[in-house]
Amino acid sequence: MIMKPEKVITHGGIFHADEVFAIALIHEVYGNDIPVERTRTISAEDFGNPNVWIVDVGGQFDTTLNNLDHHHDAELDAACMLVLAQLFARGVITSNHFEELKTAFKAISHIDRNGHAESNGFQVNSLINSFNALPNGWEIALNTAQCYIKAAFDSVKKGEESLRIWDAGQRIGDHGIYCYEFPIHWKRYNEKRFLVYPKDGKYNVLSIDSEKHPLVSTGKEEFLHKGKFIAVFASANDAIECALLSEAPKLTGAN
Repeated sequence: MIMKPEKVITHGGIFHADEVFAIALIHEVYGNDIPVERTRTISAEDFGNPNVWIVDVGGQFDTTLNNLDHHHDAELDAACMLVLAQLFARGVITSNHFEELKTAFKAISHIDRNGHAESNGFQVNSLINSFNALPNGWEIALNTAQCYIKAAFDSVKKGEESLRIWDAGQRIGDHGIYCYEFPIHWKRYNEKRFLVYPKDGKYNVLSIDSEKHPLVSTGKEEFLHKGKFIAVFASANDAIECALLSEAPKLTGAN
């Protein structure tokens, strides 16, 4: 039986994105009532208790005891990835949950372990770090991370529905599809360049990649973004026409 942690221990002082997202994930799957102790003084009893998760502190990596630090071993991922992998290995989260979070957690881990030199400007690690300046920054950072994780889990939940909507769609030419609802994961299917779907009484057209496949103006659109990745029409037929013209603008003479 998988036991709910009695508490989580992490280091005090300045917090970082890796342990913040790690603990936010623990809270999301086990509950926000799990206390978090921020200290660098850890008893032998806590080290030996698998129901006490020791995250990003302590200098030990032992998955049988849920001691998940990486600082003593340059080959280990940072805390968020260690916790994500541990929860997946224990069967607490599914492979879909793991995959949904892996890319973001890997990016956080990479910056935590290698610094900001390879990253350009603002990113998640710097966002979380900025909250250290606030009196209640830890709580804000933890809540921010958990909101992202909630959204990721909700995305997984909607995956089956998204595929159902996609499979029920009507093909438009060789590279488009019309769906009666918005399939949230449509870009993951990598099958069509253009999506048409109803939205708030109008009909949207989306391009999967506006640099390679920009939407063309038909003169009937109510809105065409200057980036040419979305257009809005009053009727489904006008939206479908845009998708067809965008599919092969040189052949149609559209501009």
